[in-house]
Amino acid sequence: MGKIDDLADELHGSLASVTVTVATMAENWEQQKKTNEMTNQSISEIHSNLSRLTEMMTRIVANQSNPTTINGIRRRVNRIRQISQRILHLCVRLGRYSDDDRLDLLSITLKGPALHWFNREMSREPFRDWPQFKKRMIARFSQKMEENPGKRLFSLRQTSSIADCDRD
Repeated sequence: MGKIDDLADELHGSLASVTVTVATMAENWEQQKKTNEMTNQSISEIHSNLSRLTEMMTRIVANQSNPTTINGIRRRVNRIRQISQRILHLCVRLGRYSDDDRLDLLSITLKGPALHWFNREMSREPFRDWPQFKKRMIARFSQKMEENPGKRLFSLRQTSSIADCDRD
């Protein structure tokens, strides 16, 4: 019976260790969730502040009559937009988001034709996952060989020697 008791004690000790490890992991998981929520809230606040700044700068530009002043303000607005986009992209990259979270963030990181396409696709047939988004994005925006003669030219590869071509 002594050996069984020793094994039972060893098992209880191992289970206690596993229980502590699982509890620690659960605490860390909750902390990570809180951090992600705070990051998401910060990104939302940044986006909302940038929208307000853009609206304000647009109103200022509309009220100006001096072309020099208008150009200067436009340059500043464009610079603010560039900086805000960089900050947003940095936040997204540093956030190490899951693929599902990336899909949620696309609407604030895409712009121009890509944003219009994304919104249209989301209203027609929403993306199920990140790989599906990438596949559909590449299919939509990659050029076909026939549409881009330069791409076709640069894709040509030599398959035989020059001497073989000379004989023909």
